[in-house]
Amino acid sequence: MTSIFCIAASRNQTDRILYRLKDSGFSPADISVLFPDMSVARELSAGGEPGSLQSATAGALGWLAGVGALSIPGAGPFMVAGPLLVALSGDALGGVIATLGRFGIPEDQAQGYWDQLRDGAILISVHTDDAGELIAAREIFEDLGAEHIVATDGAANPVESPEPDATYAACGHSLPPIR
Repeated sequence: MTSIFCIAASRNQTDRILYRLKDSGFSPADISVLFPDMSVARELSAGGEPGSLQSATAGALGWLAGVGALSIPGAGPFMVAGPLLVALSGDALGGVIATLGRFGIPEDQAQGYWDQLRDGAILISVHTDDAGELIAAREIFEDLGAEHIVATDGAANPVESPEPDATYAACGHSLPPIR
């Protein structure tokens, strides 16, 4: 399966990307989101119970399949949705980098994503074998200012390139560049 990943700098940007994906007909089961949940961290540090799942999934995140909280030792609480939730379940310690590796992201790129996540960024990915959806997802990511866009065929063949045709060719698709 081909996946395309990006980093969103804020919850607002994430919501805009997710709403655009939804409006474009993407299945919520094919979209993953991973982000640090600072509201849970604040509640736990104040001695409260983590009850922010409802507030964390408000807006566009509520549309996604399988949204859940995940505590990553040494990093704290994270919210995760979609195929990444299944992949990370039970393997949280060091699991983010290893899980991204299983989706075809090389270790240095996965480490970069992890560093950005710990700094508050949000990882969004779309998982599809449809070349048209791959192009549409990349266009949405680019149009809405996402950064570090990488597509991979799931076999450690990522390409980070401003030329979408190179990205899709590396994923086994022969498509014209986006204009």
